[in-house]
Amino acid sequence: PCNENFGAYALGTRDTVKNLEWIYEHTQGRTSDGSESDFTWQTGIRHDKSNSRPEFSKLLRDLNERVRAQMAAAGGGQAGP
Repeated sequence: PCNENFGAYALGTRDTVKNLEWIYEHTQGRTSDGSESDFTWQTGIRHDKSNSRPEFSKLLRDLNERVRAQMAAAGGGQAGP
């Protein structure tokens, strides 16, 4: 999610630095007595680093190719680039 959108509604500011500082401060681990620990809640989007997902631009090119082939087969529309 967009930190500026979150900040505007939850914190009343669109200041990116203030919003990110708030997120950082509220994702720090604490021990049972309230003191800081080295644990940090991980936030954000996790990406697959195993390269098991196809490149997004390849997905779009393949989709474009399929649509053009379907249009050409149906005899409608312009099938060229």
